[in-house]
Amino acid sequence: MAAELGVTGRTLVAEAAARLSRAGVGDARREALRIWTGLEGDSAAVMMVQPGAPIAAERVTAYLTAVDRRAAGEPLAHITGWAGFRQLVIRSDRRALIPRPETERLVELAEAEVMRRLGLALPGAGPIRSPARGVERPSAGGHSICRCRPRAPSS
Repeated sequence: MAAELGVTGRTLVAEAAARLSRAGVGDARREALRIWTGLEGDSAAVMMVQPGAPIAAERVTAYLTAVDRRAAGEPLAHITGWAGFRQLVIRSDRRALIPRPETERLVELAEAEVMRRLGLALPGAGPIRSPARGVERPSAGGHSICRCRPRAPSS
């Protein structure tokens, strides 16, 4: 596929989805769009709204190279350079483990247990917060310290 022939977003994503599908990547079109948005910083909506806009040759080459990396089994987070974790965007590469949905759930359970042990009624309302909680609830802040008085022992 040569950019000189006027490759558009529509044809580029279709080609990428076909490559990913042949490689056995699930939900190939979605993955193709995620690679595009991860590399270009555009939203998938831009690609959908302007599907006929021509794409520059160097962008086509970079994108299809990334698609081939994904088709070869490389994690999406390593290709795009970022991973989502709760409401955070975390830089990612081959040196780092990729946050999993199970980890997000584990953090939620740990937060709930800390809040329960501290006797705080509402998650996010107390003095201990994760960085993600600070992003999810900006009014709560993103502090990771406790400036509270110790709780009186229950009888």
